[in-house]
Amino acid sequence: DLITYIISGTVTKNSSGLEHVTMNGLPGNPNTNAAGEYSAAVEFGWSGTVTPRLNHHVFSPSFIEYNDITADQAGQDYTATLNTYTIAGTVTSGGSGLSGVTITGLPASPVTIADGTYSDPVDHGWSGTAAPALAGYTFTPANIPYANVTSDQTGQDYSAEAAYPNAASDYQVIPEVLWAPATGGGTWMTEIQITDVTGG
Repeated sequence: DLITYIISGTVTKNSSGLEHVTMNGLPGNPNTNAAGEYSAAVEFGWSGTVTPRLNHHVFSPSFIEYNDITADQAGQDYTATLNTYTIAGTVTSGGSGLSGVTITGLPASPVTIADGTYSDPVDHGWSGTAAPALAGYTFTPANIPYANVTSDQTGQDYSAEAAYPNAASDYQVIPEVLWAPATGGGTWMTEIQITDVTGG
């Protein structure tokens, strides 16, 4: 009879066993059980490459190569993580990128950089609603809903417009005296500065 050896290990995700992972390349392509464990018997001198597979997941290591097996191979473990996708776009105001806008609702609440762009990774199947926020601005659209994300979402753009209060009580009038430089006999002028109550 041929001598056989056991290749075995565990596939985990977030420190817990992951079920239904197919161990391609082992005889019979076994699946992990509820505890994330797998095992397979191989003949003396067996060689091959084992690659774990489960939809929407990536594995570390991505595969393990074996050459001329002459002993049991225990502890052949893998770690799984969900595929991630990128949600990205640009926030503009008056045709230019607007920095400092927080995209709330995304996992990391990214903030737009100088050119108005933002990006954030989300797990496969992520759902949520993203909404831009920056004091003194309103946005179009006001938010973008996402359901069961399964691919990159680029071009998720927003247009920003400065929000001005409409009620007279939202404003205060501050007289301000200005003058031209003394050289050339400049003239005195009085201007009225109108600001909203936040100082804008």
